[in-house]
Amino acid sequence: MNVFSIDFNVLLQILLPLRKRKLIRQSWLAALISPVVYLYQLFLNQRQTHLYTLSHTSQVVYMQAILNDRFDMQLRRIYISDTPDISPQTLFTNPEQKYAFLYTTAENENLPLYTQTEIAGAQNGFILNIPAILNVDHVLLSALVDAYRLPSKNKYIIQTF
Repeated sequence: MNVFSIDFNVLLQILLPLRKRKLIRQSWLAALISPVVYLYQLFLNQRQTHLYTLSHTSQVVYMQAILNDRFDMQLRRIYISDTPDISPQTLFTNPEQKYAFLYTTAENENLPLYTQTEIAGAQNGFILNIPAILNVDHVLLSALVDAYRLPSKNKYIIQTF
């Protein structure tokens, strides 16, 4: 038995004395408690929402479940991946005016150059992979991700596939 399961019609019958159980009086009392029943239904709905919110954390599995529950209920194609580990390459500092080679001739290995936005997105972040077919409200998506993500994961990239 759940603490929050209350049947107000049965409660009305139980609390009413036997000699006062007339149809008109029961209808009148049912009309009087109808605002309480309405508030009770609102409470139960809000309770279900809060239980759902509390049962999901910022773990990747739960965030994927939340996003798939909201945007892709049937096929559940939204997933989260890690950003690649990018370490920025310094060519030279302005005061030194010393140039650094991007590769040595013996290694013959090119080092990639990244823009500032690519480096900023790769530090402490993650990638949201969303199918291009889905119609996603980006404001709602950002609100859901911001509500559940860890504060240390301040950057995320929305990528379509």
